[in-house]
Amino acid sequence: MSEADKFEAVVIGSGFGGTIATIVLSNLFLESDKKVCVLERGQWWLSHEIPSRPRDTITDKNMLEYLEDAKIPYGFWAHPDNIEGLFRLASMSRQLDKKGLYDLRTPNDFIDNEKHTVSAITASGVGGGSLVYSNVTIRPPESIYRDWPIENTGSLSNYFQIAENFIGVSKITTISGVSDQKISRSLIFQNAARKAMISNPNILNGIEGFDLNLSITDVPDVPTLLSEKGPLKLPRTVDGVDNLTPEEAKTALNNFEFKYSNKKRSETNVCQRQGRCNFGCLPGARHTLNKKLFRALKANKPLVVKPLCEVYLIQYDENEDQPYTISYKETKVLDNKGTSETIKKTIKTKMLIVSGGSLSTTELLLKSTVKQDDNKRPLMLSVQLGKKFTTNADLLVLAELEHKKVDITRGPINTSHVKFKKSNGKDFAFNIEDTGFPSIIAGPLSILFDTLFYQASNKRRKLTTMAHFSLFKKYPFLSLLIIFGLGLDVSKLQRMFFKFWDDNKFKNALFKSFILGNRPERRARRLGKDNPLKKYYHIVNHFITNAEQPFASPAERLQNYFAFSCMGVDKSNGELSLNKKWESLDQQDMLGEKLQLKWSAKENEEIFSEIIDGVKSLAKEIDNSKVIPVGWDKTKPENSQLVLLHPIGGCPMGSNIREGVVNSYGEVFDPRKESTNGVYSDFLVLDGSIIPSSPGVNPSLTIAAIAIRCMEHVAQKMGSTKSIEELLVDKKLPL
Repeated sequence: MSEADKFEAVVIGSGFGGTIATIVLSNLFLESDKKVCVLERGQWWLSHEIPSRPRDTITDKNMLEYLEDAKIPYGFWAHPDNIEGLFRLASMSRQLDKKGLYDLRTPNDFIDNEKHTVSAITASGVGGGSLVYSNVTIRPPESIYRDWPIENTGSLSNYFQIAENFIGVSKITTISGVSDQKISRSLIFQNAARKAMISNPNILNGIEGFDLNLSITDVPDVPTLLSEKGPLKLPRTVDGVDNLTPEEAKTALNNFEFKYSNKKRSETNVCQRQGRCNFGCLPGARHTLNKKLFRALKANKPLVVKPLCEVYLIQYDENEDQPYTISYKETKVLDNKGTSETIKKTIKTKMLIVSGGSLSTTELLLKSTVKQDDNKRPLMLSVQLGKKFTTNADLLVLAELEHKKVDITRGPINTSHVKFKKSNGKDFAFNIEDTGFPSIIAGPLSILFDTLFYQASNKRRKLTTMAHFSLFKKYPFLSLLIIFGLGLDVSKLQRMFFKFWDDNKFKNALFKSFILGNRPERRARRLGKDNPLKKYYHIVNHFITNAEQPFASPAERLQNYFAFSCMGVDKSNGELSLNKKWESLDQQDMLGEKLQLKWSAKENEEIFSEIIDGVKSLAKEIDNSKVIPVGWDKTKPENSQLVLLHPIGGCPMGSNIREGVVNSYGEVFDPRKESTNGVYSDFLVLDGSIIPSSPGVNPSLTIAAIAIRCMEHVAQKMGSTKSIEELLVDKKLPL
């Protein structure tokens, strides 16, 4: 092992916890020869609209130019907003391609014929979950974290503002940054919330209103100056900066509040209300963490980012100066046809921070506790590993509008929210947000929504006669499907899909026929005529086109529906463990689910029922609408087919090793030091897996606040006198 394979610190993963840890450590190492290495299993992702300029005409490279010159693998967000973009989006699944962005996890053991109840969509790429989350940056109510362990420092509440400043937030509920006109979806949702508050005493929104904080750049609505650390807010004593006299300017600056403005100014572009937050922001207005890491790299901070490096084992030897050995598989891309090879490597470090996300981190630590062939002692961890997993009561609920029409393709994914307390108590219970969908998926979603509501009315969705004839003429083999129509139950189709999804032969076949045919040139807007996927485009396009209104816009396709994203406080009683086939998958270097989840929908039925009642109270005020909870079976909860966006837990924090895997600083408990509550030296977990109970809201801000608190503790232990705010700066901004 060369010196290049040894680092002072290694961070596994680059989500909120990983990026915060990386930037803080790189600033702590500035005055030394120490370096931090980031191992990220995914590649870089960015917008195809970023220009690639002749190098002799520029002095400052953008992200695309930097990656091109360094020959670092990268991918583009799915585009354009049509059938071709839809196929590109489908090709970005990590189960089909190791470089894929979306990781569909199905932690259930089909070998034992267990019913599938929970799956999760997570991210794989430099920037982690920030690449695909909906930007919601919301503080959990105090009742959520008041009983979490705190050790010796103040409450977690002291770190939310710092986390908001680090992420950068804005409120976006208008059609543009300089307009007072509300986005129609936001207006309808907030009006319904105000009406519901009159009759529903369980709504908690008070003086803060209904607007969500979003990590997106928008046109600022206050005069702003920049310091070396970021934007600063100017007291608005006069109408505007341009109207200040010299004396007024002097007075204003003397009274200047040296606080960060929530209006982030480090991004060039602003929100264009395209609704693509989960699918990649083409103008680049979202504050994704890949940008922070890129700025840190450009500023020559002492860090290295290694993409397409998936860690599969951690080993510890206390007798070595660098006690942690990390084994990982690096995917080398050989050509533009998708050909790649996997190389096994190891890296040693003195400090280790695991930030792979709840499922990946738990899986890695579980595998590392199993005895390996090299006779080295496996990692010893708390018996709480894998426990306190929570679905965060993630639920999508649809409402069918009878009289109103609304454009749900316009604006950020989420703009507004309503908080509810428990029906029999004072504490917070769940959060409901308005939800939009981008044009790129409007077609298939409209068919899905139509089908769900048809089935709720005991009807079957049929293709029109014209669509029957057109498909039969071009593809006779589809005649039986066409004759019988699309009458299959959605939940049965979903269950069938996950059965197939767990079959590696099925996924390999998809990769060869589907993914390899969907690799257009970087700037291509249209795929070539000889592309093998063209025939599939025609079939799929027929099924997702409204034959009665073939020229309907994406907004028109969804205008009769309203969607709600819901999260709540479940019992946090799920348990993750390794399934029976994980070793075989690892040995064959095959992608596949290695976890299984024990979680009872029946035991958590109460919170889902309360959420649905809360949505009904809002839908009633919108249009007296009937609602459908997607994937939740209220008659037989155990048959529910939930898809999570916020899996939480698995490595919970606790006051001691009997209660958790880590303490409140993210430090991993050492079973050999149980009597003294001892921890491993410089071994931390910083991601959503350490949250010990449901946050009940979007967890990104909570994860960031916890990570900042933990890294402040690390800096203090290293003897740093800098504030945590100083250590979170990725680069110096110009005055």
